[in-house]
Amino acid sequence: MDPPLVKAAEHPEILPKESPVAQEWNVIARVVRRGSVPQWTGSVAMAALFAAMQRVEPELADALHSASPPKPYTISPLIASGIRDEVRGKYYLEDGSELSIRVTGIGHARNVLDALLSRLPRQLMLIDSAVAEVVAIDTTRIVSMGDLLTEPPPSSTARMRFRTPTAFRRSDGSLQLLPSPEAVFGSISKKWEVLLGQPLDVEIDTVVVRSYRIRTVPIDLAGYRMVGFIGTVDYTFPPE
Repeated sequence: MDPPLVKAAEHPEILPKESPVAQEWNVIARVVRRGSVPQWTGSVAMAALFAAMQRVEPELADALHSASPPKPYTISPLIASGIRDEVRGKYYLEDGSELSIRVTGIGHARNVLDALLSRLPRQLMLIDSAVAEVVAIDTTRIVSMGDLLTEPPPSSTARMRFRTPTAFRRSDGSLQLLPSPEAVFGSISKKWEVLLGQPLDVEIDTVVVRSYRIRTVPIDLAGYRMVGFIGTVDYTFPPE
């Protein structure tokens, strides 16, 4: 068996165009003990999912969690409906309500996640003060290298929606709160090349911000508070 978290860039020959390189799952759970979750649930969802995976396969879960950046996976915030408490900035999840977490894996992490997630049904997840039982794991998409390299429809603009608080870390450790083309596409390009062994075909210095509508929001993480931005940004690309 291949090492579970070998980066694709280290073995580009194992990624023929027809080979799956990325997969997306939906972890569906039902609340069995009502409780509250914070407004921004990214860290809560990640902690709950990893705790559940560590119970079923500790070594695989630990290997996935300790993978070097850029991480070969993404875990979405909770996708759920709740009752908003404007004063405390929390959402309350009722008994029997349904929630989901979207998970993606790239390269060999796809195989690791497939093994871990397949064992989660009937597992309980502690989600802040609520408890939910995993009821299903749905595979929503499998992508091959050929899919990623297929020419997209011609377009001179692209809209990005930042749904959760975002910030970009500079080389000196400080945070940048403006989604400049260099910050956004530079970050994407680095991850693309490291994880997939292919350079991103975008001349970043020719991309310009056409319009934006963003605002800053605070977010409480484990032991400290930071600021990020949310909103939409339209980028313009030069004609071919």
